[in-house]
Amino acid sequence: MASSASDAPPESPTEQQRDLGSPFQQWYMVGVLTLLFTLSFIDRSALNIVVEPIRQDLQITDVQMSVLIGFSFVSMYIVMSIPAGYIADLVSRRAMVGAAVTFWSSAAILCGAASNYWQLFAGRAALGAGEAAFPPAAYSMMKDGVDPRGRARAFAFINRASIWVMALGPLLEAAYLRSQPLGSSRIFLCLAL
Repeated sequence: MASSASDAPPESPTEQQRDLGSPFQQWYMVGVLTLLFTLSFIDRSALNIVVEPIRQDLQITDVQMSVLIGFSFVSMYIVMSIPAGYIADLVSRRAMVGAAVTFWSSAAILCGAASNYWQLFAGRAALGAGEAAFPPAAYSMMKDGVDPRGRARAFAFINRASIWVMALGPLLEAAYLRSQPLGSSRIFLCLAL
């Protein structure tokens, strides 16, 4: 006995049937996520600007500084990226973005409060873990929240955040440091706020 179309399970809404909101709402979301991506890239690159002052303040070697800049951040970012993607499939992505931003901002505060190498290493590792949770949730939000006809533009827009930070971030951070009487490690506190 052949089943009729009414016996078939209901299909999930297609992208055309799903309410994506107005174009303004879609691009507002893209703008907010781009701003957050930009802030994450600024946080991860802040240490590059104050290498010598921090190396002197904490009396660490060039090798230790290299480990702080690269390994401590990247190792946790890589380790946490896969679980973060899995979790983003299970929980509210908006809440996950908020938790990631809160976590990496707290990690930036830890970096600013560090008084020795191992504290700064732990802060950088926590920064990597917090930032790893952000992209899976953000990209998933964009996939579901931006009309397919504008999605490639939206992804291009958000991905240029890292390029802007590489180009302008060090200049802005250096200008800020020159204008502030704070110690070199305090840049993390300022960025976290």
